Amino acid sequence: MEQHEQGATSWDDSDFGPAPPKDPYFDSTRGAWILSRYTDVAAAMRERALHLASPKGKTYPDGEDDVKRSRQFAQVRTEILLMNTAEWRSEARRLAHRVIREAASKERIDILGDVVQPWCVSILLALSGATQPDRERISELAKILHYKPSSSASSLKRRHLVKLLPNRRLRLKYCDAERQLDRMLERKELAISKSMFMAVSQSLPSFLVKSWLALLRNPAEVVRLQAEPALMANAVDELVRYAGIVHTLFRKADQDVDVAGIRVAKGQLVSLKVASAHFDPARFADPYRLDITRRPAGQLGLGLGLHACLGAALVRQAFTLLTPLFLAAGPVLDQNQHIVWPGDLILRRPLAVFVNFGGFPQFATAEA
Repeated sequence: MEQHEQGATSWDDSDFGPAPPKDPYFDSTRGAWILSRYTDVAAAMRERALHLASPKGKTYPDGEDDVKRSRQFAQVRTEILLMNTAEWRSEARRLAHRVIREAASKERIDILGDVVQPWCVSILLALSGATQPDRERISELAKILHYKPSSSASSLKRRHLVKLLPNRRLRLKYCDAERQLDRMLERKELAISKSMFMAVSQSLPSFLVKSWLALLRNPAEVVRLQAEPALMANAVDELVRYAGIVHTLFRKADQDVDVAGIRVAKGQLVSLKVASAHFDPARFADPYRLDITRRPAGQLGLGLGLHACLGAALVRQAFTLLTPLFLAAGPVLDQNQHIVWPGDLILRRPLAVFVNFGGFPQFATAEA
């Protein structure tokens, strides 16, 4: 199985297979402890003395504030509960049918740019309560916040990105888009939290596309999932493990602390190899095999404890709602494409995945 250096854009057809876990060690070139075994990564994620940090060691005090995190959870939970009503689910399905129908008219369908991203933008517009004049601006902001980090991270390959995604020209820089979003939130022009906006415009589209790519490369699992829809919730956990977009997290010690059998000194950085932990054979039998019937054994991609992902319920809800509709359209993977994998020191996701909808007539019949 091919292994790829994480933290850089890969231009080949990469498989889902991170480096196997190792015993903890100190990387003197990076000035950080490296943890990759499941038990070690999980222990570090639960350790309160290890604070959220950037790859360069910048910490985020708000991320350690129980009161502020509780408020953020409460706000996002309220937004997700709104999306869990029968009326809202019906509208979300209607939007999904419309997006898939429009995508089916194209010869070559990018499931990110033609299906997932338009659907997520439609959800954002519905959630935000935006007035008509603001809808185009919000749509543009959502696209920038999703695509811009990928294109700006690999400027030497930008002409290839433009060729690959000819209709994804973006006018603003990423930082300008985020500042514009902050201003709109401060002026209360959007009835949505920043956490939810970022989750729906960035994290959710990336996970959906990567998980669908994993399914399409394992057609037996598609057949099983369609035959047993009750497995949908279980499939989310397995796909967060197998196809999660977070490959590495970073922590910084605010005091000397013992974790995973090592002594981390105050101020030292700890790199948590989440992807490797998810493929640890000591935790997951036959880890390089996608198995949607696998008994959940504690995936780490949606966080733990104080640092649990605010939008975890959103990921589960959106996947469960959208995936059956996507699979009903009979997506057939373009075998001639080379998947582009933009990577940074934390995330890894496909930039575009091309299919055609071989089962669209059946999808249209089911819709009617």
